[in-house]
Amino acid sequence: MGHRVLIEATLKSESEGGLRGPISDGHRSVAYGFENLDPDGEPVFFGALVERVCEGGEPGGRLVAVLRFYHELAEIYATPGAECQLEYGRAVGNGVIIEVLAPFGSKEHEDGEVIDGEPE
Repeated sequence: MGHRVLIEATLKSESEGGLRGPISDGHRSVAYGFENLDPDGEPVFFGALVERVCEGGEPGGRLVAVLRFYHELAEIYATPGAECQLEYGRAVGNGVIIEVLAPFGSKEHEDGEVIDGEPE
């Protein structure tokens, strides 16, 4: 069904090596890297669909968005308070998971969540 979260991130500007264009609804190109649970392990990266940009998304700005991760292991890493690095062949921003949302396709998701005061 897909692990869904609300993320808040700071994006690098293009001149800092960030993306050339904004992150928008439907964006799939960024990977989200989390600290490995194994202290000796490398960071763990997951791909995700940006279901909805709630705020921002422009390079050099802030992003608040709903993500749906593709891999089931993301639910172990993408938990409230978890920090992550946004990657696109290079680091393009840093974020933190704010909230875990109802899984895609669940009754709670279909009934509509409220984010920033508006139904999803």
